[in-house]
Amino acid sequence: MKTRFTVLDIKAALAEIRANLLHHYVLNIYDIDAKTYLLKLRKCASKHVLLFESGTRVHPTEMEWPKNTAPSGFSMKLRKHLKGKRLINASQLGFDRIIDLQFGTSACLDEYHLIIELYDRGNIILCDQDYTILNLLRARTDKATDERFAVRETYPVAQAQPLKEPYLSVEELQENVKPSQVQGNKKKNKNFTIAKQLNSSLGYGTDVIEHFLIEQGLDVATASVVQDPDEILECLQSCYDFLNSNKTNFQGYISTKTADNVLQYVDYQPFLFHQSQSDSTIELERFSLAVDKFYGEIQSQKAEQKMVQAEKAAMKKLENVKLDHMKRLESLKLAQADNVRKAQLIEMNLELVDSALNQVRSALASQIGWEEIEEFLEEGQDEGDPVSIAIRELKLKTNQIVMMLSEPDYDDSDSSSEDEDAFYDSKRAAADKESKTIDASKKALKSAEKKTNESLKNIQTVRQVTKVRKQMWFEKFFWFISSENYLVIAGKDAQQNETIVKKYLKNGDVYVHADIHGASSCIVKNIDPSKPVSPVTLHEVGHAAVCHSAAWNAKCPKRRRRGEYLTTGSFMIRGKKNYLPPSQLVLGFGFLFKLDDASVARHAGERRIKGQANEVEEDDISDLVEIKEENETEPKLEGESDGESDGRFSDEKSEALQFPDTKIDIKYNVEEEVEEIVNVGKGAGKREKTKEEKKGRAKPAWQLEHEQQRAEKDKFRKKRGKAGKEKKMKQKYGDQDEEDRAAMMEFLGSAGAKKQSKKFQRAEKRELKKGGGARGQKKGPKEKKANTFERANEELPPPEVLPEDPDCKAEMVIEQMKEDADEEEITKMLEEEGFVDDDDISMLDQLTGKPTEEDLVHYAVPVVAPLSSLRDYKYHIKFVPGTGKKGKSAKQAVSIFCGKKEARQVEIDLMRAVKDEDMTHNMPGKLKLAGQQVQMYKKKH
Repeated sequence: MKTRFTVLDIKAALAEIRANLLHHYVLNIYDIDAKTYLLKLRKCASKHVLLFESGTRVHPTEMEWPKNTAPSGFSMKLRKHLKGKRLINASQLGFDRIIDLQFGTSACLDEYHLIIELYDRGNIILCDQDYTILNLLRARTDKATDERFAVRETYPVAQAQPLKEPYLSVEELQENVKPSQVQGNKKKNKNFTIAKQLNSSLGYGTDVIEHFLIEQGLDVATASVVQDPDEILECLQSCYDFLNSNKTNFQGYISTKTADNVLQYVDYQPFLFHQSQSDSTIELERFSLAVDKFYGEIQSQKAEQKMVQAEKAAMKKLENVKLDHMKRLESLKLAQADNVRKAQLIEMNLELVDSALNQVRSALASQIGWEEIEEFLEEGQDEGDPVSIAIRELKLKTNQIVMMLSEPDYDDSDSSSEDEDAFYDSKRAAADKESKTIDASKKALKSAEKKTNESLKNIQTVRQVTKVRKQMWFEKFFWFISSENYLVIAGKDAQQNETIVKKYLKNGDVYVHADIHGASSCIVKNIDPSKPVSPVTLHEVGHAAVCHSAAWNAKCPKRRRRGEYLTTGSFMIRGKKNYLPPSQLVLGFGFLFKLDDASVARHAGERRIKGQANEVEEDDISDLVEIKEENETEPKLEGESDGESDGRFSDEKSEALQFPDTKIDIKYNVEEEVEEIVNVGKGAGKREKTKEEKKGRAKPAWQLEHEQQRAEKDKFRKKRGKAGKEKKMKQKYGDQDEEDRAAMMEFLGSAGAKKQSKKFQRAEKRELKKGGGARGQKKGPKEKKANTFERANEELPPPEVLPEDPDCKAEMVIEQMKEDADEEEITKMLEEEGFVDDDDISMLDQLTGKPTEEDLVHYAVPVVAPLSSLRDYKYHIKFVPGTGKKGKSAKQAVSIFCGKKEARQVEIDLMRAVKDEDMTHNMPGKLKLAGQQVQMYKKKH
């Protein structure tokens, strides 16, 4: 099995790094183990991860590798110097298996080099721009050159060996590759072929040499420099040309074999060699994918071995508890039998035992010393006294004597009958202790088995390193799928609220907001813009808007005061508002599963709109909600930057679906024409006072109304001199029709464009001077403004529909320019934040909450949504505001899901593979799990 990169592998990996990772910035560095590290890179929306292992490999990875919980000291050192730096170059030092990654530039005085050695035991070395070693994985001294690799030493870049040129003559070949070295001791050099001998002298790689030997028609096992020198010389020249070529596109190939009905990976290659064409191979698009898959399988096997060892350790612990229990019971039974035996022996030798006790007691009563008693005992044994012979030992310190009756101990303070009773009492006590021990041991065994089962459940069941799942575009926000398959997104902060309204709110979509401080802006992506969103979905969205607000932590709604100024993420809503029914602070947590394409058809119409299954006729649909604005087709959202934003709202009538037996006719409290500030940003505060208010002289309402009416009249009033100018132009060009005028303007295109551009610029300056400049408006460069003016002019309607007043036309162009500038700003912000500029919702049909036994599922997606939209999910649970932590509650919910009888093993593995941060990032705050499932779980545990 292949264990490390060859020279050709390094060439392929560097080609892919140069093509995809250059000019990316380092976000962070993680360590998998003591030798393997991950480099997380990013450039706008492009994110990549570079994996490098000391002495083994360097390649981009798409796998989710397990990281250490706490970074090592070497990782912290790399973070200190490389975090935020840009990857400038990736090169190979000479032809050695050494890779040099350059971060930063010397011009900015932030150049660093990360050198990765892939030979021998390997090493990872961090150097500055002069290749002075700042830190390294292991310090060492090269025995051949006596070069010392340590901190503050200089890395010997100049000692890198170049690619050796091939042998040009037969004499040179035979001089460097001697036949005796190949055809020597057959037992010792059994596998030492000509390819390996050539590789040891030239370093081209055994696989490459074997490939071109076969291409020359030679047998690798029998080829010799004596019999085939010309073919070998041509082979070496082909190897040199191949390695020295500028090939940058490499595919990936994995050689496999089957052993014991198990598919095993043997080798990975960036090129399909001749010697591997007869083997079973897996072809992949890129070389990094092949390396990823190869080492991912090895890592999975290691994880599986660890899991098996953990299971064995848990079972061994349980067996030790059982064994200890058996030993205790056995010792109690032996104690009982021993006590019974001692009592029986005393009964059979009652006179002898009484005589021995009487002799010892009389001697002690006569105040004879202990030493003299032992002397009398020895004299009696010499004379053949049976009592003295039966006494083997005196334990006068403990009032005991040892006799020849199976070596029992007796208390000399009582008679023999009392000793007999004492042994029987000991036997009964041991029997009672045995019964108590059995009862206690049963409980202990049950507890041990329970703990063992829990530990086995907690063992990581993911048996392979999974591929990193590409996040869907809406997962950056608060999101859920309603019970009728509508996608709902909401902002997590003021910036995201601004984004979803200006970027993702389209015609036919619905905007929902809660009249509570800190509530998110919610958008319902309409499946069919020609039809209104159903009231069931609107109620669920309103529920979510209330829960994702300050009310969750405060547990009580707070009314917003009017008059607050607009900040980022705040909008001015004009028009009629429709109030939804009140909602409780209750949410649900569950899992959606990504279906395979073959299983999607099985779940068609799973989240259909209520009433569509009965094919309700259009004539039976009644009006439900009307959103309309006087003299406007859309309600306006005013932002801080330009006064009035371009929010998109549907002007159609919302319609309610009629069920077969029940007519839904909900009438909300609709206010008159309203104007209200919706502020969902963190910087919401008090309204800024005008100069008159600061001085204590506020204008009355009638004066403000009069000034507004006067401004409206002045807007369309022709200025002095305009009428005469238009009269002269009419007399001069009155004989021209539209076609003649267009042809003349096309002929004078350059001059006309310049005059028109200057005219627009003057109109913009007058508008900005008149309005005093919008607060917070950003000023871009002149070239950008000119391009924006030209683009706005192209998107304007035809000239005949524009007002005749040039000033009015300029004002419309300026408004269009502002809208385009906002769009550019939002697009740039999305790219920097990494959002995908895509609002496609077609993938919703591939997500299901009710997987069946026949379904093939790829991964699990955690969902936080109103409980009513999760009712049909196979795995869902209720939670309310509480004091519990989000991570602990999420783990408890997964444990409850995995304990269900209907849970499949593949679904359990996918749910446990989800990271804790992915499960909790949409939860609003501290919470408490509730419901019958939680009560049953607590009873069992």
